[in-house]
Amino acid sequence: MSDKLTPDLDYENMDPMGDLAKAFNGIDVFPSLEQENRKLKEINKNIQTKLNQTERELAKLKENVNLSCQEMMRILGDGQEYGHTEDYTEKR
Repeated sequence: MSDKLTPDLDYENMDPMGDLAKAFNGIDVFPSLEQENRKLKEINKNIQTKLNQTERELAKLKENVNLSCQEMMRILGDGQEYGHTEDYTEKR
């Protein structure tokens, strides 16, 4: 039975770096600069692809909004002329 004043021998013998190496089991925790560079270039390429796609979709949306506005203006213009014929019968 150990009390709190007696040092724990297992704790004293711990090797944090060795234990971490065992925990990661051969996984490269610190990738090389080349690997990191490739990873960042791939991320950049994906972002650029999505940006280009978004710009194309935005251009299509802008064109559709302009066409919708032009159509609405045409409909409103037609509505202003509708029913505004001169009724000469009332003037007689």
